Amino acid sequence: MVAVRVLLLTVALALLALAGAAVQPKAARVRKSWAAYTSNEKKLYLSALEKAMASGSHMLFTQVYMDSGSLEQVVGTCGAPAWYRKYLLGYENMLRSLDSTFSDLTLPYWDIFEDAAKRISTSTTCNGIEGCSPILKDLGGCEGPELLPGAYVVNGEAIPSGNCANSSVAAHTCTNHKKCEKCIPRGDWGIGDSSLEFGPTTFADLIRRASSANGTSSSGASAMDTLRKEVQNSVQLTIHSLLGGAYETRAASFDPIFLSH
Repeated sequence: MVAVRVLLLTVALALLALAGAAVQPKAARVRKSWAAYTSNEKKLYLSALEKAMASGSHMLFTQVYMDSGSLEQVVGTCGAPAWYRKYLLGYENMLRSLDSTFSDLTLPYWDIFEDAAKRISTSTTCNGIEGCSPILKDLGGCEGPELLPGAYVVNGEAIPSGNCANSSVAAHTCTNHKKCEKCIPRGDWGIGDSSLEFGPTTFADLIRRASSANGTSSSGASAMDTLRKEVQNSVQLTIHSLLGGAYETRAASFDPIFLSH
């Protein structure tokens, strides 16, 4: 009888331990700017990206984005913010699944407004979009051989022009399981000293503009819908144009910068 009780107690303790382990909360998913990442966090994220790009998993997400049904839910719709959040969450889950070392990884974000403000800062000196935004350089920059028009194709989308950036994660690029180009089409960010023409108050200004226009336009658009359009037209499209290459096409999500903008 004692032996049975000991056995039952042991089993009960084991079950309690398993239950306790099961309810242990995972680390909260907190996105940080690339500038706030430690050196080790940056290495881990770049390593995960490289693995995703070389394995074809990154390309699968590009195909999801490029699907006509997906684009209809994203471009020019009120559902765009929610769709992007789900897309990024799915991509983050994919990275976490690639290796146990990536289990707590979160996607960094590019603090565009902070980097743009460096142009007028007295404590920071930088030139051009890449010089003021370290995340762009860390994700491979824009240096590489010049592409011939239409020579680089992503899921049926021909990239019209650009350099084929071939360092850092860009060197692990594959457009399909049979072909790895090992470079990503990007614009020449050094032309005309390209820079982000945003000020530190740009986003706050957009919010105020959307708030004051709430329901007053001929279409009766809400403040949120007005803000979405303002962000798309004055910020998002500007970034796509500046970055160039794949970013100026339907294949924008093929460039890993897309995950952080």
